[in-house]
Amino acid sequence: MKRFMLIGMVLVFSLSVFGQETTPQKRERQAPDPKARQEQMLTKMTEELTLTPEQVVKIKVVMEKRQEAMDKERAAMRQQRAEAVKAEREEQKAKMEKMKAESEAYNNEIKALLTPEQAKKYDEMVQKMRERMEARRGDSQRRRPQDAQ
Repeated sequence: MKRFMLIGMVLVFSLSVFGQETTPQKRERQAPDPKARQEQMLTKMTEELTLTPEQVVKIKVVMEKRQEAMDKERAAMRQQRAEAVKAEREEQKAKMEKMKAESEAYNNEIKALLTPEQAKKYDEMVQKMRERMEARRGDSQRRRPQDAQ
């Protein structure tokens, strides 16, 4: 009985393993070429609307003008996005520098209240805390992927 159960489990397991694809093929969708898409649309319009050659030429000019406008708009949006990211990074950097200065002032204020021996121990304490923080920060950065900079 146990032997049949074992054989059955091995059979089910092997079927599930062999039933899966070993290398799943992902189809990466690429945006069609704007010119090719334009030509397809123009061909479809020509056939379905029975356009005259003169109409085809005029419509093609309108399509190209629209494509140029869209390209300019996309470029402007990319530029705006890049500038926003840069401004955000600079803002974060300024905030971090401010926090660092505040932390330094805090530590100096505390050390002013301590004896020289206590201040030395306090500095060691602060250094150990920074090392632990750096170690944790390093661990968390290894666990999650970082944004490309």
